[in-house]
Amino acid sequence: MNSVTLGQRLRLLIKEKEMKQKEIGEALGVKLSTLSGYINDKREPTLASLKEMAGYFNVTVDFLIGYSEERVYNHGHVPEEADMPAEKPENVRHLRKARGVKAGAAAKEEAECAG
Repeated sequence: MNSVTLGQRLRLLIKEKEMKQKEIGEALGVKLSTLSGYINDKREPTLASLKEMAGYFNVTVDFLIGYSEERVYNHGHVPEEADMPAEKPENVRHLRKARGVKAGAAAKEEAECAG
């Protein structure tokens, strides 16, 4: 797994945009001190904030948090379970959603797999 942090990604993306942190904070609707906390890995954003930042920078949340090197989703590709670490339950939920498996069906699927 990649050891890139959210702060490192934010520094990279801000540098690419050639903007000041204050301008980015204003665009995202967060205080400069909050953004600075994210950049310095002293604060963790909410999921809503992560989505907002990913949208602003036109990257995926996975890229933003260092989980993936892919900046955008390949919309034609549905990830396989083997592509995702088992210790990440949110990945399983994402996979089920991508495959259109409903919550009740997912529980049944898990029970069948468990044997």
